Amino acid sequence: MREDLSNRKKLLDSIRIIGFSIACFVIVLINLGGCSPDVKPVQLINSLTPPNGKPGTTVVIDGTNFLASAGNKVDFMGAEATIVDIAATKMTVTVPTEATTGVVSLTMNGKAVKGPIFTVIPSVVSFSPLCGPVGSDVIVNGTNFDSNSNNTYVIFSEQTGAMTGKATVKTISSKQILFNVPSGIPGTFTTRLLISGLWDSSFYPPFYIKPYTVTGYAPTRGKVGTVITIDGTGFNLDKSNDVVSFNGPGETSIVVPVAEATSTQLKVVVPSGVTSGIIAVKVNSPTDPYIIFPIKFILE
Repeated sequence: MREDLSNRKKLLDSIRIIGFSIACFVIVLINLGGCSPDVKPVQLINSLTPPNGKPGTTVVIDGTNFLASAGNKVDFMGAEATIVDIAATKMTVTVPTEATTGVVSLTMNGKAVKGPIFTVIPSVVSFSPLCGPVGSDVIVNGTNFDSNSNNTYVIFSEQTGAMTGKATVKTISSKQILFNVPSGIPGTFTTRLLISGLWDSSFYPPFYIKPYTVTGYAPTRGKVGTVITIDGTGFNLDKSNDVVSFNGPGETSIVVPVAEATSTQLKVVVPSGVTSGIIAVKVNSPTDPYIIFPIKFILE
């Protein structure tokens, strides 16, 4: 009898020891996080729709394990977005004004996760001036311009949409572009910006290319072979499209090739066979009228 009681006592002690060991093991696991009932789901960002846009654009973020809480935060390269709506797998936000091209990140439950890259489309605020001759300077103000001028194009198009010319970008920053009016016939054109492969669609100002003018030339007298500099505006940078005639337009005129051309100056050499008389200039089209400067050239 005493032996049976002793055996039962030993069995109970063994059960207590085993139970205590299991309890300790469970506590250790909980402390290590292995069996924690407080495990929080991990958030992931899968896609952005659309993947590009301007400040103010509504973007839908698709992902997993989104939770509605006061600490949620969506950043566009450090600029915090406004969260419009949130569900378990979808979140709607508004692109902030200060957003720049880069990774979109989400902070939820105190943890930050990174998503795809969002491209901020450049936005034009103004052109100044909205008219000028070929070669004149125009300033474009806006946001999110590519500071690499090789990635930026200012396109002049006819009202039909056909491209007329591409302007030369002189200087550029993230907020301003300075370009020269391209060669082309006088008239009103549509301007468009193509930056890093993205068209700006917010501002299409009509631009008026003024006709060319002649303001003077020097020297006003000289011998055959003398180099004459003609000043004006709107000359074609392609000197083959600039026409200079001695002895005026007409049967006795002598057309001379232009040696050098900028938008504001033409250089020609007095040819043999000319006499004292007027100098006439025209640009771009054979059908365009000549501009006749009133001061005659005197052949010495």
